[in-house]
This record gives sequence, structure tokens and C-alpha cells, in this order.
Amino acid sequence: MVLSFIVSALLVESLYLTARSFPSTWWFLASIGWFVFSVVLTKIFPVLIIPIFYQSRKIDDCPLRQSIKDMTNRANIKLDDVFEINLSKNTKKSNAALVGWGDTRRVLLADNLVREFTSDEILVVVGHELAHYKHRHIWKLVTASFILTVISFGILYISAPYTASILRAGNIYDIAIFPALSFIFLLINIVLQPFINGYSRMLEREADLYALKLTGLKDAFISLMDKFSIKNLSDTNPPRIIEIMLYDHPPISKRIEMARHFNPAKKHK
Repeated sequence: MVLSFIVSALLVESLYLTARSFPSTWWFLASIGWFVFSVVLTKIFPVLIIPIFYQSRKIDDCPLRQSIKDMTNRANIKLDDVFEINLSKNTKKSNAALVGWGDTRRVLLADNLVREFTSDEILVVVGHELAHYKHRHIWKLVTASFILTVISFGILYISAPYTASILRAGNIYDIAIFPALSFIFLLINIVLQPFINGYSRMLEREADLYALKLTGLKDAFISLMDKFSIKNLSDTNPPRIIEIMLYDHPPISKRIEMARHFNPAKKHK
């Protein structure tokens, strides 16, 4: 929370400095600044931030480690090693990630994932994460987010003078109207969020398909989804409107249904 507050305060101060210095173009410059910040955060978060809060060590399960390395070789992805982090100290959720770049690229496995899931299920999870790297999903999401951020700041730029006038503020960079601008920004993002969620669900489906093709472990994929739904207290089949508004992953029921009908020889849309 302290780290989040410091970063947020710096971002807000930077936004106000930009608005004060460039009154006609601040909205576009702020969008570019947010894009750069997102890219940098994507790069440094797993390597510099996660180690501050979680201890990591190479996993003891050598057969699993070798299986993961073999899978990354099949995917033509260079890997340093496979590490386990003590994620269970804060949550019951299980996860994995492919982090770092170049010689520092590594797979991180949550300790509860290693303890409570089978090797085949873990391979499916890692295969899904490899897909995000292989298909450049992070960059695609960051780019889509940048487009929506430009739209958001553009609308904020148009509405800010009216907000300042109504609240009798001297300028749009008057700190007195910050709560009002934050509220407007929130409303804009509520309207735009379903679009980024829909795009994210499409990429997640692509990652699921890649994991199935790479591993060939259809049964393990289905059992993995069943376990995730229980551990994460997921609504496996939410109403369509809830899925559109809130879900950045396909619901568990749809992911399982996709796996059941998966045929490696067939092209999947």
C-alpha cells in the first residue's frame, strides 16, 4: 500500500505538472506518459518488485523442472530456470508467470500451485503463460490500453473546463477539482472497460488453445479449470452482462467447453 501510494502520488503530480505546462496538449502527453509507465512497469515489476515481497527459490521437483524446460524449448523460448515463490502467505489463489527477459527470463510458480496441483496441470498453466509471451499478448493489451487511455484523457480534456467552471476553480489544474476529475475519469473507464475486457478474453482464449496444442493435455486442462473454480471461488457460468462488464478471462464453463471440443488437427477460431 505504501509503494502504491508513492507511485500514485508521483503519477498525479506528473499529470498536474503536464496540465499546467502544456494546457492544450496535456491530455495526449499524459496518455504517452501512461503508456511509457505501463511498459516500464511490465518490465520491472516481476524482476524488481515481486522479489521485495516474495522469496523465490529453484523448485525441488527436478522432473517437473525438466518438463517445463523441455516445453519452453519446444516453444523456442529461452529460459534461465524455474522458480517457486511463497505466494500462499497472502492468498489461496495459485498462479504462474513467465518473467524477465534475455538471460534472466524465468518461470515463477506459486508454492501452492506446486503443492496442490499435478505436474500435468502445472504444465498446462505454464503453457498458457508461454502463449502470452509467444503471441505478444502483453504488448497487444498495453497498446489497446493506450488507445483507450487517449480516448479517456481526450474526454477528460473536453470536460475539464466545464467542471472547473461549475466548481468555480481558476484552472483545470486546480487541485480542488481533482475529486471531480477522478470521478469523471472513473465513469469514462466504466464505459470503456468492457471493450478492453472483451479483447483480453479473446487473447486468453488464444492462450488456452496454444496451451492445449503445446501440451496435448486436454484432461489436465479440464481438471485444472475445475480446481481453479473451487480455489478462486469463481462463478463458473455468470450472466452474459456480468461477463461483458467484469470478466477479462472467459468464464470457467466456456474454457472447459472449449477444451472438451478441442481437436489439435482442427483450426479453432
